[in-house]
Amino acid sequence: MAEETGPLAALMEKIRADSAEIRLTPASCLVPLAPDAESAAAAIEAGADADIKMMRGSAERYYFSDRSMTEAYAKHLYRLAERDPVRLIADTTRDESKTYPRPTPVAAFLESPFSMTQPEIDAAIAAMASIQEYADIRTTSASNGALYLYSATHLGAAHADGLAEWIEVGQKENP
Repeated sequence: MAEETGPLAALMEKIRADSAEIRLTPASCLVPLAPDAESAAAAIEAGADADIKMMRGSAERYYFSDRSMTEAYAKHLYRLAERDPVRLIADTTRDESKTYPRPTPVAAFLESPFSMTQPEIDAAIAAMASIQEYADIRTTSASNGALYLYSATHLGAAHADGLAEWIEVGQKENP
C-alpha cells in the first residue's frame, strides 16, 4: 500500500473522487497535481494503491478507482472518451457476446453511459460492415423488430437469434 501523503496521495485522491462521480481521470487532468502528465503517470505506476487502475488510450491514459467503479463500466467510459463510435459498439458487442454470452441490443447505445444518437449508431453499424476488422460483428432481429448485435466469434447465429427473441419477446410473455 502506498504512503498516503504528498503528491502521490493527491493524485490518488483526485482519481478516487472522479471515480466516485462516475468519471475517468485523464492523465492530462492530473497536471495541476504533478509537473506534467508523464510525471503523474510515473508516480501512479510506481506507487499507487491497488485500487487505482489505468487504461491506455490512443492519445491519453485514463485512471479510475475500482472502489467506486467496476472495470466493465470504466471500459465503457474509456471507449466513449476515445471518441471512436465504431470501436465502441464493436468492443462492447464483443464483450457482451463473450462474457455473458448474449447479443447486445442496439437500443442500449441510446442510453447512458453511451448516449449516442440513432444516426451515430446507424453510421457506425454501416461502417463496420465494410471494415474487415469488424467482420465478426453481425446483426439479428427479434420478431418485434428490435435490432441486436453479436460477435460471431463468441456466439453462433442461432444462439444469438434465440437469445434476442427471448430477451425481447419471450421474457415479457412469460413473467
